[in-house]
Amino acid sequence: TLVTVTPGTKEGTATLTIKSEGSSKYKEVEAAYVVTTLLGKLSVTAQEYTGIYDGMPHGITVTSSESTIKYGLEEGKYTLDSSPTYTDVGTYKVYYQVTREGYTTVTGNKSITINKASGDATLPSTNGKVTVGDTLELTINRATGTLNCSSNDESIASCSIQGTNVIISGISVGTTTINIDVMESTNYKATSKEYSVVVSNKVLSDVVSLGDYVSMTPTSTGYSILGQS
Repeated sequence: TLVTVTPGTKEGTATLTIKSEGSSKYKEVEAAYVVTTLLGKLSVTAQEYTGIYDGMPHGITVTSSESTIKYGLEEGKYTLDSSPTYTDVGTYKVYYQVTREGYTTVTGNKSITINKASGDATLPSTNGKVTVGDTLELTINRATGTLNCSSNDESIASCSIQGTNVIISGISVGTTTINIDVMESTNYKATSKEYSVVVSNKVLSDVVSLGDYVSMTPTSTGYSILGQS
């Protein structure tokens, strides 16, 4: 005769009594059988997240068949039905608990690591021209941080920042490079762009009228022009 023993949902030891009833030829008999039930071991997969900032929320992933999974921001406090998510750069720890009747509870934690993305900015072009005494305005789009600028040769051209614009001032004839720096920010690394600028003298027609007489005297920044009617 086969006796099937079905385990319970709690861990522990129980004594089973197996009894055989008597008959005309045999006496009644019984036997004791000690059974120990152990909780099962859950199969749990937990994955952390590591990536580059992309503006999207990210959390950890925990899976276990037919189990209840809870999450928390502190060890021992599992009150959330889904993983907390984070968007900004940083490292965050998420705790989890996996339970199922008849199985040993599993707890643990995984990290969410979001690294800074490469910085960027869009210039309208990579080079331009300006005349001595005038300014050239560049509008910088999609800058990922605060803007700074500098000139490789301030005797030729200088620059300044006004909001998201770079103002380039022509000083003297020549060519130089304007360095546009995009500073590091919460979610982006620092980066830089270069803008080549050619500074030239004003065209004569820009400063005198048709029919006038002019006297042009060379100076360090171009010519001194004296007009006569």
